[in-house]
Amino acid sequence: MPLYTVHHAFPLYPEQRSALATAITSLHCTTFRAPSIFVNVTFHPATPTFIGGREVQSNAIIAHMRPRPNKAPGTLDNLTLELLTIWDQVFNTSGWAIPGSIQNPEALHTVFIMEDIVSGAEQGFLLPTAGNDEAWVQQNIDEFEKRAEEGDEGMKVLVKESEEGLGKGRPWGQEFGRRGSQDTLVQGD
Repeated sequence: MPLYTVHHAFPLYPEQRSALATAITSLHCTTFRAPSIFVNVTFHPATPTFIGGREVQSNAIIAHMRPRPNKAPGTLDNLTLELLTIWDQVFNTSGWAIPGSIQNPEALHTVFIMEDIVSGAEQGFLLPTAGNDEAWVQQNIDEFEKRAEEGDEGMKVLVKESEEGLGKGRPWGQEFGRRGSQDTLVQGD
């Protein structure tokens, strides 16, 4: 449902990519009560970026998600702050005097969150409107269960999440703290 693109100006180890993708997925699911099987995280080596007309190496996370008109105030700001915290913990960049400094080649310099997905499909299913994930899962549960019984590992996870309630728990653990001032839970992607 959402697509988080990670642009990195330095090489990432597989363990770092996995830790970052798992943490982003967990954050998205707990914030918006979305099924984890539909949270997409991609990694791209960064090409030079120009900031203020000057070429620099920059790290960025750009999130594309469905518009959600009923989100609580501050939800996307809190999501941004959480992404900064996760990055700092995965790459241990918190020792720098200035967080996000362009002088630190491993710092997360930019986070953009865009509510620009108006329609889409994943794994053969049209995406629900934001905030209707649980109803959408229930409408499609027979097909999800059928695919799970046929051995689709992702659908097994989705069926289990459906039984336990979407957005419960943090698979990555409580290893990262919340920077935001609100601990917000919003319905939908």
